[in-house]
Amino acid sequence: MAVTETQIFNAANNLLNFSDTVAITDNKKTDIINRAVFEYSSARPQTSIQEFTGTDESFYDVPADFDIGFSEIIEIELPKKKPDGSIIPRNPKVVIDPRIYTVDLLPSGSNVIRFDSQSLFGPFQVSSGDPFWVRYTTRYFVDSGGLTTIPDYALTALSYIAASLWSLVLASHFAGKADASLSEVEIVGFPVRPKEWRKQAEEWRKEFDKLTADQGLSGINANLDFTNFKYWNRDNQ
Repeated sequence: MAVTETQIFNAANNLLNFSDTVAITDNKKTDIINRAVFEYSSARPQTSIQEFTGTDESFYDVPADFDIGFSEIIEIELPKKKPDGSIIPRNPKVVIDPRIYTVDLLPSGSNVIRFDSQSLFGPFQVSSGDPFWVRYTTRYFVDSGGLTTIPDYALTALSYIAASLWSLVLASHFAGKADASLSEVEIVGFPVRPKEWRKQAEEWRKEFDKLTADQGLSGINANLDFTNFKYWNRDNQ
């Protein structure tokens, strides 16, 4: 099951002790949710995998959902192609030394995975017909129907970061930067001191960080098994 935009917003609402009638424009709600989803993606990005077939070339187009500026290659694995054409993992796993490849922008505007045929750690080229698997990170998103691609177990973390972002909106509003997306009538009775809302935003941010710290960007391989593998490079073929 995936988390919906409404679920995230309602969970944040509950943390802030707002009534169900608190008014906020749809655009502002969408802004907060989209930012919360981006924050979660940055802390715990999705892992995707795509199979490629070698063409004796050094350049391969990145996957369609590879988000330049966000996505990172986790590893490139060289599986085994059996006589019957089926493709299975090798044991031990064989992954390409990350110093041999990079993601480059070509003059044509295409983004590609480039294998360096002149690398000190190569040279390397995938032979025609040989498969290779590219594992990489991608971000989560909210579609036009309000459905996210985030699993339901992430709702608590999302509610914390959404509540933090909403508190910052209120802090700015009460600092004299009136926000037309908020209803003056509906927020009467809540603290009007910007410092209180900024402090609340910091507290919710800390809770979010606690939940996501164990698997941040530096830990994107946490769910992958690296106990039995070897690098492919010039000295270890």
